[in-house]
Amino acid sequence: MRLLIAAIMLLCLCAGPVPATAGEVWTITSLEWPPHSGPDLPEQGTAIADLRRILAAEGIELRVVFLPWARAKQEAGNGDNAGYYPAWVEEVTPGFAASPPIVFSRIGVMARTRSVRFADLRDLFARHTVGLVKTYAYPEAIARLAAEFPRHAIWAPDERTLARMLFHGRFETAITDPEVLEHTAREENLGQTIVLLEMERKALVLALRDDELGRARLELLRRLLNGDVDPAPEP
Repeated sequence: MRLLIAAIMLLCLCAGPVPATAGEVWTITSLEWPPHSGPDLPEQGTAIADLRRILAAEGIELRVVFLPWARAKQEAGNGDNAGYYPAWVEEVTPGFAASPPIVFSRIGVMARTRSVRFADLRDLFARHTVGLVKTYAYPEAIARLAAEFPRHAIWAPDERTLARMLFHGRFETAITDPEVLEHTAREENLGQTIVLLEMERKALVLALRDDELGRARLELLRRLLNGDVDPAPEP
């Protein structure tokens, strides 16, 4: 009997890490960023729903803890958390690794009316006040202009405050995801917003912890996104 137990233990040691199987749970942190993510949105938001469907193909359950964005990024490295999502690539901090794109968002210059005129981004910051969200890691071109024209760059703590400040006249324009600002303005009954300039589509990625488990999860996620993993068997 002792020989049999020893043989079983040896086989378990030689088997190596156990791959993801049905029943595995990934816990991530996220922010309220409608329509992409939010605790009260259908399926917790469109971006969360897409990631959940991708992981479900391998039988993995996704659990989401919603926090203010700065805290969400901090807490993602604690306990059993796998990472944070949805993030722009610029928001992936040291100690985390970016997944391939899960979904895409947009970034644009928004206003209440079309009366704001500018030739390019530099002209926008030079001549007009621009609202930005303090916890976002904006693309380099925007961050550089905000630093160059600090009197015209006005920072809001979050997206909801950004919308309120825009409609209360604290600044003339705002740079954010048009879908998010439009959704927030509707929720707050603030009025309609206008896209003055659509700048780019931004990939939204899952920032996974850059450790052994996180790297294994990143590789699995790459394979799932490429369609290289067979669907999990029915329970």
